[in-house]
Amino acid sequence: MKGQPGDGARLAALCRGLNPSAPATEALAEVAADPRGLEVALEHSVAGLVAHRLSGASALADLPEAQRHRWRMRVMEVQRQRAALDEAADLAADALEAVGITPVLLKGAALGRMIYPEPHLLPMSDVDLLIDGDRLALALDALARAGMRTPPEEDIRFWRQAYYNLPVEWTGRGSVQLEVHWSISQPDRHPVDVPQLLARAVALPGTSGRVLAPVDLLLHQALHHSYHYFQPKLIWVHDLALLHRDPPPLEEVLGRARRWGMMRPLALSCLQVEKVYPGCLREEYRSWATGFRPAVRLVRRFRTAHPVALLSGWERRRRQLGLSFVMLDRPGQRLGALAGWVRRVLRYGDREGHRRLEAFRPHEK
Repeated sequence: MKGQPGDGARLAALCRGLNPSAPATEALAEVAADPRGLEVALEHSVAGLVAHRLSGASALADLPEAQRHRWRMRVMEVQRQRAALDEAADLAADALEAVGITPVLLKGAALGRMIYPEPHLLPMSDVDLLIDGDRLALALDALARAGMRTPPEEDIRFWRQAYYNLPVEWTGRGSVQLEVHWSISQPDRHPVDVPQLLARAVALPGTSGRVLAPVDLLLHQALHHSYHYFQPKLIWVHDLALLHRDPPPLEEVLGRARRWGMMRPLALSCLQVEKVYPGCLREEYRSWATGFRPAVRLVRRFRTAHPVALLSGWERRRRQLGLSFVMLDRPGQRLGALAGWVRRVLRYGDREGHRRLEAFRPHEK
């Protein structure tokens, strides 16, 4: 993420202002009054949250009229995008339910309705749905009949061989992308038992949708963040901080994390929450994470003064490749991940998934 001089201070102010354990409204007011503040908040997908907090404190009205208008217009754009994505999620769920497939909402599609006062306060770039991988062909056929564009057969084979999800597009309200998952991890990295994951899913209150059970939900958010090398995107850390307000019992979380081979990603996610939003972690989680030596050593080695980033150089490909292996718990996982990466590179080249994903998004170019 490239910024401008002073963005670090603006981002630090956002961290203070949005800290769920001790929000500092005056820090948000400073960011909102700064002409560059809105752009930084949008880059980190927290503009809606900032406006919501300031409105609740009657501080948004104190901004100059032109600045207040800019915030409201940009927040309305985010709200419209979220509404379109939620509509696509509902349409996809109805289409899948019609053929006997009950999808599980993942990430923002679930969290916006679970832990935020209003769904639009959590922006999304796409909708993530988890289904039984054995029924993928039936699911894609149902989505296509509902008016969604699915990848060609060649790309479907690629996604099945190389990843754990594939893109689908709905053009009912602009161009909206969905990601259909048959797992939450590449099998050569983390041995997640997807049938059990689906069996444990629970109803989303007030809707007909389903979401991951609490332990799975917390672990998946940590796993997703690790797959992005703990990218310094403030809204992602905010999601985790909100989940940690009332987390599942630590021993239950650790037991499943061990089975999935993701103790390091879990500890690192806790350390990032503690860095960005001090005081949000329950004491047992904080004590465990700060005492988990493999994660602590990694953070010390790649220390950074960035207000949100956990590890320096996270955006550089060479560093990413190294982190993707050292964040795995067991030697067998590292060997499996290395073998899987080599197979993909030899067959398709590095970053082929990103290229195919961009090629699938003609309406966004």
